[in-house]
Amino acid sequence: MVVEDRAEFALVATDRVPNKDMFLPSAGQFFPLYRFEDGERVDNITDWAFDQFKRQYQSGRGKKERPITKEGIFHYAYGLLHDPVYRRSTR
Repeated sequence: MVVEDRAEFALVATDRVPNKDMFLPSAGQFFPLYRFEDGERVDNITDWAFDQFKRQYQSGRGKKERPITKEGIFHYAYGLLHDPVYRRSTR
């Protein structure tokens, strides 16, 4: 099998279960907002992480009041991990 050159970084956001091998076999990672266990939906943002964010980013300390949600934390982490400045600093 010939492995062709691939991009250093690529990103696909989806609201469906993706095929993680869509770029090359074993070339992708998949970080979902939630998973299913025994037919039940389970958040991948733990209650502990949720409490830590609420404690750190509580309103009233000069921050605009916005509700903190598990989905919001997921999008925050997603954005941080894909920020070019962060990506350069982790090499």
